[in-house]
Amino acid sequence: MTSSGKYYTAVAAVFILFFSKLPAQKESNTWYFGYGAGLDFSSGAPVPLSNPVFDAYEGCAAISDPEGNLLFYTNGGGARPGLIPNGPKTGYIWNRNHEVLYNMGDAEGGGYSAAQNSVIVPVPGSNHQYYLFTMDQQPSTVNPATQRGLSFFIIDRNLNGGLGGVAVANQMIYKNTTELLAIALHENGQDYWIVAIEQTTKNFVVIPVTVQGVQAPTLQARNAASTSPLVLKFSPDGNFLCIGRELYRFDKTTGVLSLLTLLPQANYYTYSFSPNSRYLYQLSEDYGDKLIRYEVTAANIPASKVVIADVGFIFPGYLQIGPDGNIYLNDIGAGQSVNSTTAVSIIHCPDSENPSFERTAFEFPADPGISITIGLTNFPDFLFRSFSGIPTKTDTLPFCEGSKAVLEPDIAGSHYLWSNGANTASIEVSEPGTYTVTVSDACASKTRAFFAIQNPLPRVELLPGFSGTPCYGDSVTLTAIALRGASLQWSGGETAPVVRVSAGSDYAVTVANACGTASQSISVPAENCCRIYLPNAFSPNDDGINDRLLPFPHSCIFSDYNLKLFSRWGELVFESADPALGWDGKFRNKPLPEGAFVYQLRYILQTPTGQQQKTTAGEVILLR
Repeated sequence: MTSSGKYYTAVAAVFILFFSKLPAQKESNTWYFGYGAGLDFSSGAPVPLSNPVFDAYEGCAAISDPEGNLLFYTNGGGARPGLIPNGPKTGYIWNRNHEVLYNMGDAEGGGYSAAQNSVIVPVPGSNHQYYLFTMDQQPSTVNPATQRGLSFFIIDRNLNGGLGGVAVANQMIYKNTTELLAIALHENGQDYWIVAIEQTTKNFVVIPVTVQGVQAPTLQARNAASTSPLVLKFSPDGNFLCIGRELYRFDKTTGVLSLLTLLPQANYYTYSFSPNSRYLYQLSEDYGDKLIRYEVTAANIPASKVVIADVGFIFPGYLQIGPDGNIYLNDIGAGQSVNSTTAVSIIHCPDSENPSFERTAFEFPADPGISITIGLTNFPDFLFRSFSGIPTKTDTLPFCEGSKAVLEPDIAGSHYLWSNGANTASIEVSEPGTYTVTVSDACASKTRAFFAIQNPLPRVELLPGFSGTPCYGDSVTLTAIALRGASLQWSGGETAPVVRVSAGSDYAVTVANACGTASQSISVPAENCCRIYLPNAFSPNDDGINDRLLPFPHSCIFSDYNLKLFSRWGELVFESADPALGWDGKFRNKPLPEGAFVYQLRYILQTPTGQQQKTTAGEVILLR
């Protein structure tokens, strides 16, 4: 028997006991915001960037490819003269080389001072086109004729030699809306839901975005307890939406929003969910004071409020989850006011039981015209979604007999401890069973379990359907019994488990499954059983019985047949080269009398070793 196996790698853990955060997709690696400020997360930790071409007061957006390479970014739009204190402003889209990809001027796109003036997502079903959704600013409502509302662009990354270009520009979706713009992933994992606020009624505007394009908006009633909110935030898992004091549950299949609770204390601009969607972080007042947190999965959400940090009197800006799983805050405190700078602070380990707040982790210059910038790059929060709790689905991790499985968790950390005592990021196992690994970092510990199942190699038994030694020229039966085989094939090409083969031949059968193959072969024996029997008497009297003298070959393959009969005086009375042509007892068409005759039989016998000349002789009696 011969066997061969394959090497299998087992990845993806299936059972979660604890969780802090999963690495986000690299589409959010590069941030540009404020007055030429930025952060680069390519190394896993944020590194400050500067960008002299960039200018944004509040909202802005960027997108990188799945490998983390910057594609394009935008300040969302401009502002007409007299509309904002530091205006007028021009809206731009820049490519990865920081060249202007598209000039929106002050009449296209979103508003320069809108809190959420832009967000970028891939076009459903496309790997090279992106939607840029833009939102107008509140001051634009003074002139409804020039109000831009909610619009979209389509940017094709393949245009202009791969630097990207605008394929569709400034398409109006809904006019009577400003400032607030949020996007959630549809339950199907491909389409989107856009949510905005209708300017007049303050109700929700809900827009489906599918592979067919941007669909018609619908309005949904809202409990407008928050009178002047400027930000909408979805939880990364898409199940919750926050707008100031209002917390809603969101149906990702239907797009229906239903009020879950009113929060007792809230800011109207600065709030964000944690990556695992369990917590909602807010500043307690419009001007800072306390960093608070609600547990949105608690039975009594308002009562779950805890104070995370005393941040003091600050002018808080935007909160945004980062690809490292922390939450970033753009804010201005006393020190920034003096220095005309803006700070970026960090909520570390927001998914954990014990988060921490780092004030002024980074500091960047503010716009000298107004000494303030309060926005951060706006990413769709579903980029940062992560598992939480114990999933109901479990997966098995198969590997093959005779090989090893590589177990590697889908989470990163600084320390690893496996159930077998190993402390490496991955292990190799050759035995089936349950293996667990606890991955730790500065925030928490996460445990994954692997259920390693060993798949056996196939086996085959070959049973001959004969006893003794068959004769050359005979056919015999061979039966293959396949164990754990997905396919079977004989050396002659047959796929049935039973075949008939010639004696004296070599035959083999192979069975296979996902892990490898197994084979058995046999040399079917054979012997020379050839016998040509010639009767010693015959009676050619036309009674239909023994009227001709004929040979009876047994298990013979022969050629060059020659039969001669002689009288007692040596006279040749019959000769034939055809074994089917017997002697009728006549010579020259006349019946011969009874008597004894001598025969001589010659033929060439076909054997596995070659041709053999055979000659036999004897006496035959003619009876009347």
